[in-house]
Amino acid sequence: MKIYELIAEEEVLEEKSSFRGQCKGIIRSGNVKHELIAELKQVIAEPSNKSIFTLFVIIALVISVL
Repeated sequence: MKIYELIAEEEVLEEKSSFRGQCKGIIRSGNVKHELIAELKQVIAEPSNKSIFTLFVIIALVISVL
């Protein structure tokens, strides 16, 4: 693997795990409601202060976009 590929792969993983990446993923999905419910189920399965806050902000963002 080239360094460029490793950097690109790392950026993708970082994007998925960041708050901004989660918001983009929910908004980009064809079914926002389904993605939001999936995120809620994940938070319920393993709740933490950060995940609860993230979910709250995501819900507020999605509601403001709709």
